[in-house]
Parts: sequence; C-alpha cells; structure tokens
Amino acid sequence: MMKIYFLLTLLILSVNLVSGQNKSLVWSDEFDGATINSTYWDYDLGNGEGGWGNQELQYYTDRTENARVEGGNLILTAKKESYAGFNYTSARLVTRNKIAWKYGRIEVRANLPEGTGIWPAIWMLPEVWNYGNGSWPDNGEIDIMEYVGYQPGVVHASLHNHNRYAGNSITKTLNLADAEENFHVYALEWTKDKIEMFVDDTKFFTYNNPQTGWQDWPWDKEFHLLINIAVGGTWGGAQGVDDAIFPQTMEIDYVRVYQLASTQEMLLESAETATTHNEINLDFNLELATPQDEESSFEVVVNNTEIYQVDSVYIDAANPKRLKIRTETPFQRGDVISLSYTPGNIQSTSGAILQAFEGKLVDNNIGTSTTQLEDMGVKIYPNPFTEQLIVEDNLQRIASLQVFSSDGKLVYTQSTPTHPRINTDNWSTGLYVVKIYYRNSTMQSAKILKLTP
Repeated sequence: MMKIYFLLTLLILSVNLVSGQNKSLVWSDEFDGATINSTYWDYDLGNGEGGWGNQELQYYTDRTENARVEGGNLILTAKKESYAGFNYTSARLVTRNKIAWKYGRIEVRANLPEGTGIWPAIWMLPEVWNYGNGSWPDNGEIDIMEYVGYQPGVVHASLHNHNRYAGNSITKTLNLADAEENFHVYALEWTKDKIEMFVDDTKFFTYNNPQTGWQDWPWDKEFHLLINIAVGGTWGGAQGVDDAIFPQTMEIDYVRVYQLASTQEMLLESAETATTHNEINLDFNLELATPQDEESSFEVVVNNTEIYQVDSVYIDAANPKRLKIRTETPFQRGDVISLSYTPGNIQSTSGAILQAFEGKLVDNNIGTSTTQLEDMGVKIYPNPFTEQLIVEDNLQRIASLQVFSSDGKLVYTQSTPTHPRINTDNWSTGLYVVKIYYRNSTMQSAKILKLTP
C-alpha cells in the first residue's frame, strides 16, 4: 500500500516563524471523481470495541449507500436499517497509513447532518502510538469539529491528551446557527507552538504548547484524518436517538492541506560582528525583505546591560541572504552582544514572517563568558548558558535572587544563595533577566542569554 507523508516540520535553530496570512496548498481532495479515491482514503468497518469506545450504535460499512462521491461532494449517510445485527449504518473514512501530516493548516468544507442522536465529527489521530500507555489518550487526539444533534447550532473543537481527556478535555464551542443548512469551512492550524481552530474566518480555539512534555503536548508527530457520522453513544446519544430523522447526510465539498508560513524552513545560518565592529551580520537560508520598521525593529544589548542604538538595517547588496544591522556605537573586543527584535517586523520575500529572535549571540569571538556585577563581587556564568547557570557569591552578600524570562514570567527564585547551580535544561532559548537583592537592601540586575545546547 502506498504511504504518503507530508511532513510539514517546523525547523528551528534560533528563529521561529508565525503563520500570518501566508499558506501554500500541498494536498487536497476536491471529490471531483466518480468514486472515493482509495489512494487517499480507507474505511473503518463494524462497530468497534464497545461501540468504538463510546457505546455508539451504528455499524460502519464501505457501501455506496453509506459513503459515495456525488456532484463534486463526498456524501456520508447514516441510515436506520437492520445490518449485521445492528439497527443503524453509517461510514467512517480515514487516511490512516495512506496520508499523514505534521503541522500545517487543514480545511474541511462541510454541511452537517441534524437531529437528536446524530454525532458527526472531523478529527485526527496519530500514526504512531509511542507515548505513555501506547494508546488513547496518551498519544493525543485533535477534534477539528464535533457536533451533537441535540445541541443544534453549537460546534465543538477539542484536544485530548494524557492530562486532559474525555469530560476534562481542552475544548471550546462556537455558536453557528446555520451549521445544518449551509457549508462552512472547519479548519485547524497546527505548529510546534500552538493549535488553533476556526470556522470560516473565525478563530475560537487556541491551545499553546506548555513545553511540559508529551503528557500535555503529544502533537509533535504525524496525525491522520477521520471523517464520520456516529449514531448515539455516550455523548451523541445522551438524549436518545430520534429514529424519525433518518437518513441523515454530511456533505464534504473538499479537504485541503496547506503549508503555513510558520512551517517554512527559514534558518539562521550564521551570526557575527563585522570587522568594523559596529555592524552585525545575520545570514539566513532564504532571501529577506527590508524590515518594515528598521530602527525600532531591533534591540542590540551589549554586555547584558547596555542597549546600543540601531543606526540602520539593510540587505547586503552582494548577498541577499545577509541582513546587516549597524549601530551608532562601535563594539569593543570582548563585548558580549545579544540581539532581539519585535515579532513580525521582518518578512522574507516568500512571505514567511520572523516571529522571535531573542538573545542570539552574534559575536563568535567574544573572549568572555562571565558577567561580573561591579562592587558586590558577584559573578554569573557561563553567559551565554545552555543547561546550567552558576551565580557565585563568595562574600555572601546576596539575600535573594530571581530570574525572569523576556516576557516577565518568574522562572526561578531562591533565598540566601551562596553558590547556586541552577538547572536550566527546561528553559526556553532566549533572553532572561537576573535580579539580585542584597542584604544591604540594594538590587542589581543583569541580562543573560540561553542558547540551544
């Protein structure tokens, strides 16, 4: 069996990208043929274990009575009929073992069925079940759209993981009065950093990656798509099943998968200060456009304390992949130089937008790795750091210290430290601020830089 993978993997060193409005189509099924395309789609058959784990009442088939292509649409039909010992039939199409995706935007334009007891869904499950118990919910589920007929006009989107599942899932709803009368685009946007859900152009669901491991974020691998109509079940049948509603159909106009700007490969290849010592060179693997707001886009921090004014930002005429940032003040040998800029202020010619580039060391010959706070004899090292940070206080003058991320969140605190070794393995790459409170009631602060190991 042919297996196609569209691995829209976000490749990052110190540069992240944000999707914005940019997307490019990488796969679609417009259902323009005479039959369901078996290269893309397979069927789940039967009633599964325990009614597919939900006490559902239908028997899934691969008959044209339950799933067919007609008039440019995929038509799924749930029927009231005796079949294989069950009282209802329906269909569940899956792309499992045929096509799977990691990151991107998935759109399904659909018109939903109606009536008490009907439970249509557009959702995703993993190709590989390698986390925790090797089953559900540890390996994750993405529900782009669920609809229960006894709640007309209410669309649900949910995520399930080890810590949040079933009745405690991560879920949001949207009121959509004409869901049963008209087509709407149900969409997922998925990156390494967050998952968002949309109906047409309305975003109503956002879940950010908490960076706490697979228990909260199993969505770092390929998932396949499922489209089905269930009958009854623990949720769909919570108010019974009205047999008078059948047959019921869900019409799918298309399924489209896009690569987002956030999934384009745009890596920082090198960063250095020029020989003039007041110019920073950033080399990317894609050509850049001129920053939207040159002088205020960048902040250049020297020796973790001083901010140097940016004089100009421009593209190297001889190398369109090189961005040159010139400061008004020259750098000195031994300076520790870090860089940050306002998200969205730089855009590539292909449309990708640089979201965050904070605290990247740009002088590869700095010749120093210790931040020394004057007068108090306190040393913070190494700086930049990766997996460990040491604050040396041989004179025992520190009363307490705090470390804050660049967005102001407290990531570490300790009272009366003397020579603390701070484990920073799980800290995100970027710029941090150390605040040290002394026993004489004074305070000093310093900027430190976390690099990817």
